[in-house]
Amino acid sequence: MVESQEVLSHLIGKRRYVKGSLTRLYNQLGETERLSTETIQCRLERCVVAFRKYGDYCGRILATNPADEEDSGEYDDKYFGIMACYQAELNKRKANAPPNPTPQKRLIKLPTIEMPQFTGQYSKYITFREMFKSVIENDVSLDDIQKLHYLRSFLKEEPLDLIINLPLIGSSFKEALRLLDQRYYNKYNIMTELLSTLLDLDVISKPSPSNIRHFVSTIKQTLAALKNMEAKVDEWDPILMLILTRKLDERTAREYQLDRDNTMDPTVDQLLAFLEKRALAMENAGQSAAKLFTTKVVNAVTAKEKRECYFCKSVEHKIYNCKNFKLLPSAERISFAQKNELCNICLNKHPGKCRFYFRCSTCKKGHHSLLHREEEKAEAVIMLSGNNDNNVLIPTARIKVFSSDGREVRIKAILDSASQASLITTKALKVLGLTPKRDSTNIIGVTNNKNQVHYSVPIEVHSMKTPFKVSMNCHVVDTITCKLPQTPIDPSTVVVPKNIQLADDEFYKPSEINMLIGASVFFQALLPATTNSTCATRRQPPVDPASQSKGTPQIINTKFGHIIAGGLPPQHENEGDLCKAADGVSPYTSCDALQSFPSCRYRLCWADTDKKLEN
Repeated sequence: MVESQEVLSHLIGKRRYVKGSLTRLYNQLGETERLSTETIQCRLERCVVAFRKYGDYCGRILATNPADEEDSGEYDDKYFGIMACYQAELNKRKANAPPNPTPQKRLIKLPTIEMPQFTGQYSKYITFREMFKSVIENDVSLDDIQKLHYLRSFLKEEPLDLIINLPLIGSSFKEALRLLDQRYYNKYNIMTELLSTLLDLDVISKPSPSNIRHFVSTIKQTLAALKNMEAKVDEWDPILMLILTRKLDERTAREYQLDRDNTMDPTVDQLLAFLEKRALAMENAGQSAAKLFTTKVVNAVTAKEKRECYFCKSVEHKIYNCKNFKLLPSAERISFAQKNELCNICLNKHPGKCRFYFRCSTCKKGHHSLLHREEEKAEAVIMLSGNNDNNVLIPTARIKVFSSDGREVRIKAILDSASQASLITTKALKVLGLTPKRDSTNIIGVTNNKNQVHYSVPIEVHSMKTPFKVSMNCHVVDTITCKLPQTPIDPSTVVVPKNIQLADDEFYKPSEINMLIGASVFFQALLPATTNSTCATRRQPPVDPASQSKGTPQIINTKFGHIIAGGLPPQHENEGDLCKAADGVSPYTSCDALQSFPSCRYRLCWADTDKKLEN
């Protein structure tokens, strides 16, 4: 109850103030004739606003206190009296005003206004919209169908797709404008693009008058556009100064700090004024030097134009921009520079001391970054070797990797427990769309042969059978090995138990190997053997000591699925010798069931594999 009384008292006080405003305007009607037209218009607007508020307050007070005795008729009369008096005075002045002089026809033909095409960039929509309104929309000589046709011709890509299906009739013009305003007059997106322009400004690595002026003009245009969007840019100086000073080169930033008044907080306006002053000074100094040394500069440019790349002999670039030179190992680049007597700082040939003061971006010493000697990388041992014996299965798995654009790519990989490094082929890398990094490493094979690889790439590998995933660094090579297995294997020779999910369902088909997973991941992926042990049967070739010495293939449980690896007997070519256990019996037969088939002399025993893993 107390709260309602406070609200009622507050509303009565506001109504009393509005009543006073209406009374003052009414009492000033006697001085109407000496007031200017602009003053009369302002008083009319004030009267309308005051009377609207008066009615609003009266309604709210009656809702709170139905017993209110306010006589609103008195102020209705005052309102209409004020409006009638001022409006009559304005009409009188309009009637007595001299007619506007007829504009003379221009004798000079102005150039045609070129309308910019709008492609969907939020920050450019307001400019396009106002230009279109001035040139086309406000032209009374055009009907709506013509205006719609012009609007379509000024749009491209997504904006055009937004309205292209509207029928070419007069009512579609306003609907097209409504759709465009609804889609692109988005204050949040416009301000986001403008702020991104400031954040993404290029660093002034080589200060010149043109670079500095472009930097300043971009900032001024962006800040002006933000002000037009009613952003409080004047309050952003601390944040903007942090962003903008990081875009300056070291020398310009240092000179600005020496030039500014340290007793006052830095502002964006002061920074821009300093940069414009610096650009003007650099421009004037450059023009003076050009006048004094015109002949010398021309000769220098002519000599420079004739210079070619010392490495590939191309006249299109210099050696420090040569892609082939950059791809060389650091030791070879250094050796080439020494052999050809190139300057360690500028990579050019010249007598005497170099006039440049470049520093290596890696070690900050006085030599060119391309001549930085990279540290020797640890050598990685790869134990995989070629084998013409197709009776040995190398463990393979199908894994999935996601490309740079999010596509799922499936790759056949070798699981190698004896390799210190993991590898990927250039073919797989191109399909994935990944960019490798420079990483020189020696790959040592089983015969101690060394091959140097120069690139590596981090890759996240996913299992196709379990949620397992792991990140690893793969070195990039052209090829890993030949197709494995080298010749097709009859899948009926190896019968896999029902409960087994193979990491490579087509282990028996020769396929390209595009990845090698080394020991660091191999042992992470090992799992304990499954509990329900079963036997897999296969047909038996004639027994001979050579085939028995190869052993039997093993099934090993991993997070990529079960892998099959090990020796196989020679492939039997006589279909009549197939194991009779396959006739009328499920191929996934238990050990007990196989006891009735003594002729099945060769078995791949899953129970034996389980036992080995448990030990």
